Formats: sequence, C-alpha cells, structure tokens
Amino acid sequence: MRLEGHVAIVTGSTKGIGRAIAERFAAEGAKVLVTGRSEAIGEQVAEGIRKSGGEAEFLRTDVSRERDVVAAVEAACDHWGSLSILVNNAAPMEAVGPNAIDDVLVDVDPKAWDHIISVALRGAFLCSKYAFARMQQAGRGSIISISSATASMAQPGLSTYITAKAGLEGMTRALAVEGSPYGIRANCIIVGAVPTGSGWAPILADPDAVAALRNLQLTRLGVPADIANAALFLASDEAAFVTGASLAAEGGALIKLPLPDARTHRIN
Repeated sequence: MRLEGHVAIVTGSTKGIGRAIAERFAAEGAKVLVTGRSEAIGEQVAEGIRKSGGEAEFLRTDVSRERDVVAAVEAACDHWGSLSILVNNAAPMEAVGPNAIDDVLVDVDPKAWDHIISVALRGAFLCSKYAFARMQQAGRGSIISISSATASMAQPGLSTYITAKAGLEGMTRALAVEGSPYGIRANCIIVGAVPTGSGWAPILADPDAVAALRNLQLTRLGVPADIANAALFLASDEAAFVTGASLAAEGGALIKLPLPDARTHRIN
C-alpha cells in the first residue's frame, strides 16, 4: 500500500497506459479519479477498480477545456478532501497512426497543430496549474507527466506531437523548481514503444515494422504495466529525493544508435 492516504487524478485513464496507472495506484491504496472523454468506458474502469477493492470515481473530462479541468480537481477534493498526485497522461489519439492529423512541420494544418497542443501540452498545463494550488494546501504533491522518446529523437511526420512532449519536459523542470518550497515534486516518464489502442494494429500487423521497433529498443516492446511501475515509484515516498527528472522507461531506445555494427563497417 505504497500510496495509502493519497488522492490521485490520472488524465486519459480510460484505456492504455493511463488505465494501467489508475488501476495500479488504486491497488496501492490511492483514491483515484479516472478521467477521459468516454463516459461508458470510464465508468467501467472505475467500477472495475472498486470491485477489486480499490476506491475510484469517474468524471468525464476533456483536458483541453479549462472548465472540465477545474471540475475534475474540485471533484477529487470534494470527494476525498485533498489532492496529492496528478498524472498528465492525456494525449490526442489523432496525433499518430494511419489517420493521424500530425505531419511534417511544413504540411501541418494549423488547426491540427492547435488541437494536438491543446490536449497534449496545454491540457497538462491546465491540470498542473489547478492541481498545484490544491497540493500547496495539502503540503505535498507529485506531478508526473508522460513524455516520449520522440521528444529527444525526432521522427518525420510527428512535428506537433514532438513539440508537445518536449514542452512537457520543460514544464516539468519549471514545476519542480516552483513546487519545491511547498513539498511538490514534478517528474517526467520518457516512454518508448508501448503498443496500445487500435492505432497500433496496422503497425503490429507489419512484420518489418515490428522488427524495426524491436531493433530500436534493447528489451522487448513495452506494456502499459511498465509505465505504471515507473509512475508508482515517482508518486510514492520512495522518490522523495527525485524531482525535475526525466525517468527513461523506453527499453533503452535513447542509448542505441540505429547504425550497423562498427566491427563490420569500419571507416578507414
């Protein structure tokens, strides 16, 4: 019960990584507000947590809407009396995949840019802004933002998404400095290839694409539980000495150059 006594909001927690984090936090004793845009799925997630012995409620929340964010923070505090953990996980599903609205920078539609930024970066800003004030009252807090390896290793066609994730890491450092007088820590998790959702189906159906992903990383492909484990550590008192950090949970992708073996391709 590493999170006993804590109240957490996990954005975008109706599926994938966010759901795994919400379920793991609840299993470790946190009271969890599940949020997302799908009311039916969100209620199922919260009910599943309660059936497993945890404590959770669902509130339909679009993090790009300030009033929704304010309502979520107030709901958690009204229901459980305080707020001490925030996970900024929500990201627009339209950003990646076969039907993606993102593109190379010169071809991105400004409306698509605004939409992706409004959810992936501005949404995290809004959640952090309003959660921060409540954490000040509680005298403690942990803000965890889900970033991506693409923030450090750019990939063509993801210019807006990359910008949003890089912005999250900068905001995290600012929050760590500004939160330190109040016992509020802020950290990022850098995520590698963690196949979740229907957008991954075409990729996983392509053996060459799967081989490329596996070759990029030093371990297996990730699963949502891998990220939930990292989030649990950062949210717990075990990470009391960790703030302003970007914790890599990306299978080693950031340390491996995608180049041939130097022993067989030497340059004289």
